Amino acid sequence: MKSTLTVIVSPDVVGPVRNGGIGTFVYHFARLLRQHDYRVCILFTGRAENPAGDWQADYERQGIEVIHAYRPYNEKPSPPAVGHWEFIHRGDVIREFLPQDADVIYWQDWQADGFQALRARRFSAQAHPVSVTVLHSSSAWLREGMQRFPDDAEHDLSLDFAERYAARHSDFVVSPSRSMLDWVQEHGWTLPLPERCIVSGYPYLPDEPLPDAAPAAGEKFRRIIFFGRMETRKGFELFVETLLHLQRTRGDTLRGIEEIVLLGKEGQQGHFSGENAALILRHELKRPVAVLNQMETRAAQGYLATHCGDSLVVMPSLQDNFPYAVIETSLIPGLHFICSNVGGIPEILGAADSADYLFAPNMEPFAAALIARLECGPRGGQPGPYDWRAHNQQWLDFHEQVCTERLQRVRLLPVAMQHPRIDVCVPYRNHGQFLPPLLDALDQQTTSHFNLIVVDDDSTDPEAIETFDRMAAHYQHQANWQFVHNARREGLSQTRNFAASLGQAEYLLFVDADNLPARHMIATFGDAIERSGDDCLTCYVRAFEHDPARTVYQFLPLGSSAELGLFMNCFGDANFIVRRQVFEALGGFGIESDGDRYIAGEDHAFLARLVLHGFRLDVVPDFLLDYRYRHDSLFRTTSAYANTLRALRAYHHVLKHAHLEQLIPLVHGLNLRAQQQGSAYRLSDPYWLSWHVPWYVLRDALIHKIRRHMARAPLLHWLFKDQMNT
Repeated sequence: MKSTLTVIVSPDVVGPVRNGGIGTFVYHFARLLRQHDYRVCILFTGRAENPAGDWQADYERQGIEVIHAYRPYNEKPSPPAVGHWEFIHRGDVIREFLPQDADVIYWQDWQADGFQALRARRFSAQAHPVSVTVLHSSSAWLREGMQRFPDDAEHDLSLDFAERYAARHSDFVVSPSRSMLDWVQEHGWTLPLPERCIVSGYPYLPDEPLPDAAPAAGEKFRRIIFFGRMETRKGFELFVETLLHLQRTRGDTLRGIEEIVLLGKEGQQGHFSGENAALILRHELKRPVAVLNQMETRAAQGYLATHCGDSLVVMPSLQDNFPYAVIETSLIPGLHFICSNVGGIPEILGAADSADYLFAPNMEPFAAALIARLECGPRGGQPGPYDWRAHNQQWLDFHEQVCTERLQRVRLLPVAMQHPRIDVCVPYRNHGQFLPPLLDALDQQTTSHFNLIVVDDDSTDPEAIETFDRMAAHYQHQANWQFVHNARREGLSQTRNFAASLGQAEYLLFVDADNLPARHMIATFGDAIERSGDDCLTCYVRAFEHDPARTVYQFLPLGSSAELGLFMNCFGDANFIVRRQVFEALGGFGIESDGDRYIAGEDHAFLARLVLHGFRLDVVPDFLLDYRYRHDSLFRTTSAYANTLRALRAYHHVLKHAHLEQLIPLVHGLNLRAQQQGSAYRLSDPYWLSWHVPWYVLRDALIHKIRRHMARAPLLHWLFKDQMNT
């Protein structure tokens, strides 16, 4: 059993990234497995922002292989990409570096590293590793904790969808806290079966033996220590504002406090950074304030242990999962602390025994808890330590279960899928030069289990009419191919609907007459929809102008994100396969007015309706179609406004009953405006910069700018020279 290879894939790892919660989990879990003789590999997918020495060698000395699977993301790929290029890029890098003999893969929810791999395996006949997603901190959960609204519809909604998708299609989901599992379910995540959703507190393996006895306690608290990342979610602003409030209203409470310490790394900037907070506190409290934002985990623990006799540690998180900061603090004998009662913190400490040390994350209860602990002093009690041995055993038991499932899976032979019957529907009008190569491509398909229905929508070009009739005669030996003329022009959507009505197969597959399908398109679509059980599948598309070998751009749809579909077509092209029953239930390609016959946007509109009605849509991660880019196409010769409105009608119908339908064009328009003005806005927005640009890059740029200005002002340079040289 222990010969199985476990790969832990993570964008956050202790060593190259400093003091991240996900990285800390990876560090302890990998060491725990290795201690019990499991083969372990860490696949680090992030950027090495602050490498601590030879971090890879540190792991390898413990018998843990580390692979750095990272390449900078090019926002302008060649050929250009429309859609979720970022996920494909990351997925390709992970696939390249992932060991081929991996048996079990642990993915982290944040950043959705598993999205592409888990999507690909849905449509594959091969035996794949068992996949486990660990719920730490999804992007939507982090935004909530940071009290920030989504400010980039395409980026934020795409990432939210990918993180949900990866959890949904994992074999198991593990949450360290019951609180986080409840949160994702309350926010509409679809998870595996309940018996495959495990709650198990984080593993922990001390680097050094933990001390047994507490040092002698002092007579009073001399120091208040904020411990945690200096950001909104961790209650940093709440901490500062509460101290200022106490100074103004209960100045005697803080009389014995000689020092305030801010211990933790800088996080996403809220109202102020650690240094800015220190300036404010020094000025208002008239006390020294130390900012310790460069300590690694061991150094921080050492600092807390050294000062535990006369210090009160405070962790006032607004939102948290199962923070290692609380775990580590609880394991230091004699250390006194209070923390908020959010997330899994009561689960760490044991709610029954820790009520006196927990408070609601608001100023009034926080201030009351702080006053009570300061009055009680260091000789009061403290919460019990985290039972890390019991939780380690839970993880080992779970991992044994996962490895057993992997062995059972290897013994099973892949199931061969029966090729279903598919009606391939081709609308045609005045595309005489394009029809022969399309039909040749369909004739060369790797499967013959399909019917072909080509409908001429009352072509007016004599050569196009002659070509259609000639092709009908040429392929008359194909018993399952039929060529039909419309009596009058019906338009693209209605012609597709008419073609669909002429067949009876379980599945419909639409192909436009000017495009070129890959040889394996029909077989791949048929196998994928049978294997997945989905209602509709789209695919990746390459666009060309004249030569199919020269791609001018790629269309890479994300999938069934109803939210993102309000702003862009994230679902796919009209070249999709759909269950006939679903197509008919939706009324086919909708025609709400005669004008709809002669505009585009019908693919976006149909797929949006399909998703909004609760049917299952996914994207086969393969280029199954070469799309002919034509300047005279219906999409490019009709009103973009009218085409977009047609797609948005699906949302209009959903919100109409609540009288909110007028919000749809407004929200869509505001997003377009934000995209047009985005670059200039983002460069002046501190929230966007702190989210997307590494803090040390911003720091260095700011220092460079200040030095430049000071060079022109000698007096200022003299006043601040000591600070600038540190």
